[in-house]
Amino acid sequence: MITADQFRKTEKILHGYRPNCARLDYLRAELEMLRSANDVRAQDYSGRMSAAPGNANPVDTYVQKILTLEHRISILEKYTAPISRLHEDLRKSTDNMSRKYLRILECFYFEEQTVSRILELTHWSKSTFYSRRLYLVGLAAGYIFSEVD
Repeated sequence: MITADQFRKTEKILHGYRPNCARLDYLRAELEMLRSANDVRAQDYSGRMSAAPGNANPVDTYVQKILTLEHRISILEKYTAPISRLHEDLRKSTDNMSRKYLRILECFYFEEQTVSRILELTHWSKSTFYSRRLYLVGLAAGYIFSEVD
């Protein structure tokens, strides 16, 4: 059983999974561009690095940008990696209950569909949905808090 605080945090992480994955893709692309880019503006004709206006050392600025991006990526990965593993584990599972939890994960948390819409699609009662959701959040918390803490 998880605490109310863990439940809230887990739901926040579940609801933020898709946007965080998009942010990760963007940050990774930005990091790759930064690593592969040749900063022609910061080089003089002799090939030495020269200070860009307002910056004391362009190498320090470049390194700081890379370190900042790597740090932001690592923080987002702490929250997306456990949910990715949970999603993959549910997808690989062949038992019927796992398929139901997968449906809640994808419809409610990833696609942000309403409870009414999910009930309409699944023909579940509200109490069935909420009990399955509670179980799924507990399962997700196990994946998350074993990694984050």
